[in-house]
Amino acid sequence: MGVNIYRRESKDGERVQFYIDVYASGQRRRVAAGLPARLSNKADVKRAERDAHIKARQFEEELRTDAAAFFNKKDRDKTDFVQYCRDLSKARGNPGAWSGMVNRLSEFTGGSVKMSGVNALFGQRFRRFLIDAEAVGNTTRNNNLATFKAALREAAKEGYCSFDIADRVENIKKDDSKRDFLTVEQVRRLDATDCRYPAVKVAFLFACFAGFRVSDVRALTFGNIQKIDGRLHVDYKQKKTKKHELLPLSEQAARYLHKAAELHVFEGGNDDSGEFDAAVKVFAGFPSESVMRSVLAEWGQTAGLPFKLHFHVSRHTFITLALTAGVPMKVISTLAGHSSIATTEIYSHLINPAKIAGVDALPVIGGAAAEIGEGGQN
Repeated sequence: MGVNIYRRESKDGERVQFYIDVYASGQRRRVAAGLPARLSNKADVKRAERDAHIKARQFEEELRTDAAAFFNKKDRDKTDFVQYCRDLSKARGNPGAWSGMVNRLSEFTGGSVKMSGVNALFGQRFRRFLIDAEAVGNTTRNNNLATFKAALREAAKEGYCSFDIADRVENIKKDDSKRDFLTVEQVRRLDATDCRYPAVKVAFLFACFAGFRVSDVRALTFGNIQKIDGRLHVDYKQKKTKKHELLPLSEQAARYLHKAAELHVFEGGNDDSGEFDAAVKVFAGFPSESVMRSVLAEWGQTAGLPFKLHFHVSRHTFITLALTAGVPMKVISTLAGHSSIATTEIYSHLINPAKIAGVDALPVIGGAAAEIGEGGQN
């Protein structure tokens, strides 16, 4: 029984790869200790060699514990990593915290990927996939990536991966990524443009004036709608934060709510009173996520929007409309259901009434300056 490390340089002399040979009871297995290192980078080579020695010591311990189990690891390469993540979430008793990551991992891989295909490059590509995902906030991206890396570490501990690659996958830096939002004129244009799914149109426009996430719009029932002191309120629990909210609706949001009721396929309601059963969803006929993305993109293009429309634009629009109207940041944060006002403050670079008031306070001297100003508004 033994464990040996050896190195092999590439034919072009640019890289070196460390391998570990493990043998016991007539069986032998060779494992790549990690990623190849560049020979021109001494620190890279030292890191690769150090990783190989760490892995070799781990193999020695595993051989002493159960040599038969060690040599059965090769069969584990047939294990599906996506299903492994699903099983891991159930075993840990918190499937909700993992569901977003697993769903995006499934979308990224097409539903499955063998453990043999899970390496540092795979991790970096999934990281890029999260960065490029539409309507996903930076916090959600980092949470998904952290959960993904936790799964990688667990897979390495259990021997599914030849080494722990989680540390090779960089975290996603907090940035001021572009947040598309609609102006009042663009909202009017959408309102005047037909959409092949009327329920999607009304739900989106409702969210522009209510600030709801698509998950909460989908879950909204007539039982969540209450009338308090003559004003409609929504009493619900946010899907994302699990926080209970009682939010007043603006007059415009209430109008779209009434439109939703008019469009509704009557189920479980009272034919005489015209009221709906509390369990009935407000926005009936909502399509699947993939169909909805297609419908929104098509609708936005028909309306002449300069960017691809997705549902989260409605939430950005709600916040920017409130900022433009001069609603205090703390109030907007509460209405949007943000867990921290810092999240709301990210939007201040999009719409800042104080900046507008500041430039409007500057004097106008006429002449060329006035002409340029007029041209910029055309």
